[in-house]
Amino acid sequence: MKELIHFKVGKGNCCVVKDDDFVMVIDITSTEEKESYEIVSPHFREKDGKDCIDVLVVTHNDKDHCGGFTTFKEKMDSGELIIGKIIHQDYDRTKSNKPCDSEYSEDYKKFQEEVDRREALTDAEFGDLVYAPKNGDVEEVILEGVDYPDDLNLLQLSPFEGDDETTDYDVNDLSLVFRLDFENLNGMLFCGDSSSKYWQDKVIPEYLQDNSEFAESAHCVVSHHGSYSFFGKDRETVRDADPEPDNYEALDYIEPEELIISAEMEFPTRDKKRDNPPHYAAYKWYHKWFMDNRCVSESDQHRIAGITPATGISSISTKITRGV
Repeated sequence: MKELIHFKVGKGNCCVVKDDDFVMVIDITSTEEKESYEIVSPHFREKDGKDCIDVLVVTHNDKDHCGGFTTFKEKMDSGELIIGKIIHQDYDRTKSNKPCDSEYSEDYKKFQEEVDRREALTDAEFGDLVYAPKNGDVEEVILEGVDYPDDLNLLQLSPFEGDDETTDYDVNDLSLVFRLDFENLNGMLFCGDSSSKYWQDKVIPEYLQDNSEFAESAHCVVSHHGSYSFFGKDRETVRDADPEPDNYEALDYIEPEELIISAEMEFPTRDKKRDNPPHYAAYKWYHKWFMDNRCVSESDQHRIAGITPATGISSISTKITRGV
């Protein structure tokens, strides 16, 4: 039986997909109480007498998505842990001249070091595999070299070929955005910290306009922990947009039944000065879309068809369970 577990990690993302003899970890984040390794290690499987993650996906290399990787690296180097394949965004912050990339964590340095090591290998096998997926890639390509469940499907929406640290896009713009599906799930879209800019420049006009069904997902892990950046370039412009912000149309392509938010507080927040997400400017438009499309009332301020805080989600219609 498959499990899909979202963990309580505050402002960050950390998720495990499990099946018999298969473990996929999507983003890692440490908390004040626990390192990310401690959070996800109870869900590892055993292979050749060692702990094993079949696939580690890092949607982008901010510290709240690769936090604690140093310990994973140490465990691999000591022979205690196998990570069959690492999936990454192909963005080397050390080569970027963008101001937001001038500072990066030690965990990121270790992550990039491991990616570089694997990419330098020829004829790599399970335990040394690495891949940077691009728009249109599916599970046969993304998970090549890994034994994965027959009903596990992946579809990569972004980034596109040629977009990396040398282009005008930053590390958030080029987050891995992909749709994961298996029996009875009806699709889960992982949005990383993807921005309105990239959805409007590339994802919608170059892909979804001709393939509108490709983003449809009953469950959507909302971008950037509920930030306004999914809808536009600044908070005030998004909040006061009329009739709607730039990227509002993305929700019509996703058609979510349930939104999943991993943040330090619940939607809705009306604190317009709050620096960290979730932001009211984003909540306003998620709420409007659910009022217009999911029979949610204007007075429903505590729950929008499944918008949840960092405590995770639980659904009887899918095998999604609450993290600890």
